[in-house]
Amino acid sequence: MHAATERWANSSPGVAVDQFAVAARSAYAAGGGIMDRDTITTLVREHSSRRNACLAGAMPVDLVDSELPAVLAAARTDRFVLRG
Repeated sequence: MHAATERWANSSPGVAVDQFAVAARSAYAAGGGIMDRDTITTLVREHSSRRNACLAGAMPVDLVDSELPAVLAAARTDRFVLRG
């Protein structure tokens, strides 16, 4: 077991999660950091969210929380159509 993992395994759960969060934020900082779901949703909506015929004209980003299986199926269909 890695030394840091061993320390986390032997500490209280709250401390382990906090230490993991700090380590994760540090690791991702070099690549631009971590964004929250609302920020990601806004960026997707602004740059690539198009209405989809497979979703009855809805935008996938609007249905990802409520209709995830349908959104995934629409994405697979789009990929199939693009690749031929």
